[in-house]
Amino acid sequence: MTELLNENRVAVISGLRTPFVKPGEIFSDLSASDLGRIVSVELINRTELDTAEIGSVMFGSVLPAQGTLNIGADIAARAGLPPEAPAFSISGSSAFLFRSFIDAASAIKAGDCDTVLCGGTDSVSQYMRSSAELIKNYRSTKDSIGSGETAYELPWLSGRSSTGYMAEKLAREFGISRQDQDEFSMRSRSLYKKAREEGMFDEEIIDVFVPPGFEDIISEDMPASGLLTPESAAGLSTPYDQEYGTVTYASRAPLADGACAILM
Repeated sequence: MTELLNENRVAVISGLRTPFVKPGEIFSDLSASDLGRIVSVELINRTELDTAEIGSVMFGSVLPAQGTLNIGADIAARAGLPPEAPAFSISGSSAFLFRSFIDAASAIKAGDCDTVLCGGTDSVSQYMRSSAELIKNYRSTKDSIGSGETAYELPWLSGRSSTGYMAEKLAREFGISRQDQDEFSMRSRSLYKKAREEGMFDEEIIDVFVPPGFEDIISEDMPASGLLTPESAAGLSTPYDQEYGTVTYASRAPLADGACAILM
């Protein structure tokens, strides 16, 4: 494999993201493709890069993107990229989506292309909306269609594969106590607040003019993570395992609508 790698140094040209917004709020009518297109177009415009120079597109999403079978190809087409540029989609957990960045670097090192647009995008709002409809339809028809062929489709609808339940599993496996989780959450929120007040996110977060009226402009995360105190953290419930759980809404990864894009 090493013989296939060239001597090109892989560099990040630039990266941007939309604000991260609580599901069900002002981004609720924007699809994952919409959010990916918005941040990709802004990134290309800011770098003044000729789209013909982009040799590949790689985008990931945690949740099934609504209205498309290939989120990468959809974003590429809607962002005005040349059709001959291969476009790929990656699906997995939030951390796994770093794979789009790794695959982009690997493609450049292998000599497949010189420039790659990669990123990740999700619309939790639209996923929840479509899932609610699917659950409703499933419950109304399960007696007639039987459970054997559809049971495998339902774990992701039940919530048992959510970030909270996964966090509970990992906390038990690695012996992470409730106190350790609460202390880490308090530290994380404090650092986020400090970074936000010091303007550390200003260059990476774009302004999003929300359609259809384009009158609302979102330029910061909504809502921003609030500070925790030892008392308030200790008073939170453990909804993912009410009897033996240690993970709270504050210590698990929050859900959000948003997208990011990187040019490499």
